[in-house]
Amino acid sequence: MKTKTITLFALTMILLSSGCISQKEEYRFKNDKTFLSGFMCLREKAFSENISPKNVTKAPSYNDDIAYLRVCYPIDDLSGNGIEAPNYEAVTTLSDIERIVVEYGAQLSIVEDPTVSEDIIAVSEESIQIAIQPMIQQSKQYLYSLGVNDSDIAEMLEDADANESVLVPFSIALVESDIHYLTQRKARRNSLIPTAYAALSWGDAGACALEALGFDVVLALDRSGASVLTKAAMKKALKAVAKRCVSYIGVAIFVIDFGICLGHA
Repeated sequence: MKTKTITLFALTMILLSSGCISQKEEYRFKNDKTFLSGFMCLREKAFSENISPKNVTKAPSYNDDIAYLRVCYPIDDLSGNGIEAPNYEAVTTLSDIERIVVEYGAQLSIVEDPTVSEDIIAVSEESIQIAIQPMIQQSKQYLYSLGVNDSDIAEMLEDADANESVLVPFSIALVESDIHYLTQRKARRNSLIPTAYAALSWGDAGACALEALGFDVVLALDRSGASVLTKAAMKKALKAVAKRCVSYIGVAIFVIDFGICLGHA
């Protein structure tokens, strides 16, 4: 009888403990979703800003601020296939660039020499930096919620030799990693068969950022059963993200691809 009582007590404590954990996880899941929702609103505003070189605040003769995006199409010759190329001179916003990517199934790359191709879009790096600044600040707020402070952020950025724009794809990767982890946990608890959750993939959590950033980032964000990521794991992940998203322009390309993946283009 005594053994049965102890067993029932132990089971009760486990259930109560699970309930506590579940509440924390529900809060985290809600926080993740709130971040993504807010991010998409900031993204929409940023994409309406003028990022053409003529919008630069410096003197027109100062060309160091101009960056060049090459538009790569699925077919080599648009005109030869009866397809009219877009008017690149009419491109003034990131929304215009995104529209080209969607309509033509194109890919973007950063080039140093604008003469390498006719399919070149000139953009102002300064204007893009200003446009995505609210997203950078939001990313910092998310990191604060994880217990990361400004000193930690500065140390991670220095270690990765990156500027703060990389915090945008980094924070989204963290959010997706957390959603994936919580999705697994929920599936594990709700399944009658313990191994049923194992078939879940990053795609089940809508991991647009993780797919775009690559396998190195996924490995770096592997919790290995831990409920939260360590700062060492975050530092490793940030370095991996920084290799993929170089400069404010690189982050802008990431944000374009991310939005298209989510179906908000």
